[in-house]
Amino acid sequence: MIQMVMKRKKHINWVFLPMALFFLVSCLDNKKTGFIRDKNVSEIHTTDVHIKMLSKQWKADSLGCQRLRTKIMAETMIDSLKLKNAEKMAFLEMFGSPNRKYTSGERLVLGYYFDSICINKKLIDSVDYCMAEFTFERNMLIQQNYICL
Repeated sequence: MIQMVMKRKKHINWVFLPMALFFLVSCLDNKKTGFIRDKNVSEIHTTDVHIKMLSKQWKADSLGCQRLRTKIMAETMIDSLKLKNAEKMAFLEMFGSPNRKYTSGERLVLGYYFDSICINKKLIDSVDYCMAEFTFERNMLIQQNYICL
């Protein structure tokens, strides 16, 4: 009788051990767990910090001479901050003051230099440079153009 009880205990241990391991592994790998959500929150926070850094770099390179400003940087900021169809003030907060500003009918175009050549912090416009143009209509961003001359 004692041998039979011992065999049952071993059998019960072998049944519960795999179930316990399965439960632990499934909790760690499940994408709906808090572990994954916490990771995503930190990734979002890192993204926000990264975008703020891009904005700071964009503003610091006011003439595009340091070659910090790029089309990819502008597109990343617009996409990440959902600035398409955003108000002009939200856009200006991230991009800063434009180098050029003009109106075309009811549209306002803000231009920012990038990939420029400067001497003594002054743009040499007789050589090639690029201009990022952001068009606003009814105070909303509607279009981006990147022109190199």
